This record gives sequence, structure tokens and C-alpha cells, in this order.
Amino acid sequence: MKAKLIAALVPVMMLFCSEGSSQIVDQNVLDNYSPEVISRMYQLVKKTNINSIKQNAIAIIFKNQGDAISNMIRNGNTQTEIDSVYNAYQNSWKSVLSSTDQFYYSTELYQENTALRYSYPLILNVIKYQTEIGLSSNAVNYLLARIDSLKIQEENFIAQNPDQLFNSFSLQNKYLNNVMSDSQYMRFVRIYYDKKIALKAKTEWDELVQKNLQGTYDAEITTQQFYDFYMAKQFAYGRYERNELQKRSYLQHLYDTEPEAERKLYYARRFKNAGQNNKPTDFSQFLFAIKNTNQLTLNEDQVKAVFEKADSLEILKERAYQEDSTHPYDAKAFESSRLKNILSSEQYNNFLHLKNSGRAKSHALNDWYELGQRNMTQGHNMDSTVTEIRNFYLVRQNLYDYYADDKITQGLLVAAVNRGMPASLRALVKARKSPGNDTSGEGYNW
Repeated sequence: MKAKLIAALVPVMMLFCSEGSSQIVDQNVLDNYSPEVISRMYQLVKKTNINSIKQNAIAIIFKNQGDAISNMIRNGNTQTEIDSVYNAYQNSWKSVLSSTDQFYYSTELYQENTALRYSYPLILNVIKYQTEIGLSSNAVNYLLARIDSLKIQEENFIAQNPDQLFNSFSLQNKYLNNVMSDSQYMRFVRIYYDKKIALKAKTEWDELVQKNLQGTYDAEITTQQFYDFYMAKQFAYGRYERNELQKRSYLQHLYDTEPEAERKLYYARRFKNAGQNNKPTDFSQFLFAIKNTNQLTLNEDQVKAVFEKADSLEILKERAYQEDSTHPYDAKAFESSRLKNILSSEQYNNFLHLKNSGRAKSHALNDWYELGQRNMTQGHNMDSTVTEIRNFYLVRQNLYDYYADDKITQGLLVAAVNRGMPASLRALVKARKSPGNDTSGEGYNW
């Protein structure tokens, strides 16, 4: 008992026994504030050595923070409301610190945190929320005993590895699984990871909007779907950490039923340049169709079918890569035949127009500027010329895509289109072959 009393008094004694003039709590703070404020001030001064003016300013904030939090607890405010007020006060008193003060504070805090031992957050949080989880008293006693066991294991580990940190996460999780049912473990996961998963769900929605993939999704419903999906995923990794087969089975079912919006994000990340047609080897026609669901008026069955074909294509690409990593799989024929079967004729034609019109116009503009550089635009209108060339490129590229699965028909139709090449483009093609860019002959007029 005497030893405990001395240990309890040490922090208070140190308030008055600092070395020299450093790490001293201001006398006005000592005289006018509660022990809680004084103790917090001591910890702050120990880390930053701030002067008396800053101490008194922060002491007021500490007092107001304590009063506000106490009143909110008495009034039955929610945890979210209390946390919000607490964080506001935290930011308030930190703003009093100079950048140097903040540097010292952050450095000292980091060193303290890394030096912490015997911290077992999984078990401690289960015990903290035992009522909400529905844990029995026997289970709680079992976990308390496991804390003592963990301390012994940590001491032995540190004795052998003094420069390393003891990672007890897997052991804690093992002990939780020993005494918790599936439903209890899920309740724990929802409590412990709530803020982390909620932030992840919001981030997923923001990314969906940023990539313009949200379509007609409702923000609140879709964010909740993200939340439930990632919470179930977190459950699987924790609950089945030591049972790989069961974990795989659970995750496979989860992925089979994952939200449609999550699959959209998956493909958008896998094909980062979807919508940029200048990189055909990375471009996915399936993803482009999904991205333009509204413009193409795709129904749910069509969207599901497109996703299924996208999955099949990924398998084909992986197989091709394993057989020969130097030659990427040419997906054009596969995409053409499958999309024509899934989309109506009108939808597929609209799809090709959306896919190829941007690139066709870009090429047409480049051709016009090249004609100008070769002094071949006199007496011609830019808009009408660009439109004519653009239409030529668009029709030709649409034919390449439409008949990618029928090379014979594709060759015949493209050859016919090439015979009707605009005079401006035909003159440009000839000029590119002219030595010294001599475009004075009759063949260069159009």
C-alpha cells in the first residue's frame, strides 16, 4: 500500500521539483485550477516547455473542455457529439502552440506511444463493450486471465528482442475467437471498426462520383452498401484468421454478392484510362459500356451480363500472359462478339459513337493543322473540312470495332470506306510522301 501511495504522489511531486527553470507549471495555474487541469498542464509543459502566458491561455481551454464534456455526459449526449466537442477543444488549445512547440509535442508524444507496452486493444475493447456484445462473465474472466498471459509472453519476447515491438494482435484475436460466437464477433467488429469502415465507405462513394460512375445510385444507400461490404470483409479476416479454407469460402460468397458499385470501382481501378481511347491496350470496352449505362439505357440484366463478360475476359488475359508474357491478349474480337449479343443494335451503334467520336475529332483537327503547316488550307473552311474528315475516321473505326470478330467482312467494308476518303485527307496523305514538302502539283489541290 505504501509503495502504491508513493507511486501515486510522484507526478504531483514532480510538478514542484523540476530541474532549474524548465518544465515548471505556472503558479497561477497551480493556484486556480483543478488537479485534472494541473496534471494535463504538467504533461504538456514536460513535452514543450511553454511559457506562462501560453500555459494560462491553454489552462482556460482545458477547464472549459472538461466542463463541457462533463455536462454532455450528464445530459446523455451521444458519443459522436461528445467526440466532436472534444476534438474541437483539442484543436483549440493546440492552436496556441507555436510550430516549434508543436514539433516538440509531437516528437515526445510519438516516443511515448512507441514505448507503450502491455497494450492489448482488442481484448480491452471487448471487455469495455461486453454488454453490447453480449459476453458472459465467464468469457470476460477468461480474457482477463489472457491479459496476464500476454504480459508474460511480451516480457519474454522483449528480453530476447530488446529492440523490437511485441505484436500481440494475432494472439488477442485467437483468444477472442475462443470465447465469442459469430454474432458476438460481428457485433465487436462493428463497434471496434465503425469509424474506420465508415470513412472507407465515404471514400469509396467519393471516388465513384469523381470517376463519374455513380449513375442513378442513391448516395446514402450505396455508402451503406459499401459499409456493410467492408464490415463483412473485416469480419472474415478476423474471425477466420486461422482457418484459411473457411475464410476463402466466406470471401468468395461475399465477392459473388458484392455491391454493383463496388465492382464498377474495381474495373475503373484496373483499367485506369477507361474513356481515354488513345491507349487501346489498356482500354476496356466492357467498362466503357458500364460507365455509360445511362446514355446507353442499359437495364440491370445487361449490366450484369457485361460484368460477367468482363470477368471472363480477365481470365483469358491471365491465361495468355502465363503462356506468353510478351504478347498481350487481343480482346477486340471477344469484346465485339459479346457486346453485340448483349446490346441491341441501336445501343451498340450508340456505344461505338460514344467510344470513337472523340478520337475521330481529335485526329481530324490534327490533320487540319498539318494541312495548314503544309500551306494547303487556302480557300477552305476549317469547320466543314474537320467535320468531313472526322466523319470518315468515325465510320472507319466503327467498322473496325463492329467487325473485329469477322476479319473478312471487316477488310471488305474498310476498303470500301477508304476508297471514299475525303479529298483533303487524300491530298494530305500524298503530301506526307512528297520530298521536301513540295505540294505545288495538281494532285495536292482539293
